[in-house]
Amino acid sequence: MPESMINHARPTRAEVTDVSHAVVSGADAVMLSGETAAGEYPVDAVEMMDRIAKQTEAHLWTSGQYGLHTRDVPPISLMQVIGTATARMSRDLMARAVLVVTQSGISAHIVSTARPAAPIVAVTGNQQVFHRMSLLCGVVPIYDPDAGKANPNELARKITLESGLGV
Repeated sequence: MPESMINHARPTRAEVTDVSHAVVSGADAVMLSGETAAGEYPVDAVEMMDRIAKQTEAHLWTSGQYGLHTRDVPPISLMQVIGTATARMSRDLMARAVLVVTQSGISAHIVSTARPAAPIVAVTGNQQVFHRMSLLCGVVPIYDPDAGKANPNELARKITLESGLGV
């Protein structure tokens, strides 16, 4: 997004606004291409985009607007209702993490879209889904071949203890 950083160490204000707008709009990821592939300041470009995204999210959080774009849209499916409720509970309960066991990644995507206050630990037994979930905002994917085969509660306990999220 900060195209000018191919030849300059600092982005333009318009480019900073574009990155910030993408975050406010709920983008799961923002991408650099020429800035890092052929640019003179690849590390600076990555650090700048990271800084813009983090500051924008911090502003949204402190102003009570984080995830607001999803709050105004009424849920249209049971999964969206569950995702929205999960995000609200993570804020209300100050959860350390939200654990999702998923085969297709859809559950992790829906919870991610609702922007919970805690990281989403998404467990799958599918390698392709594992890699795809890496692009979702706030999702920490974990590959476990037992996902979908073992009792979900037992798997959740195991992952929670192994990841150090247990009390």
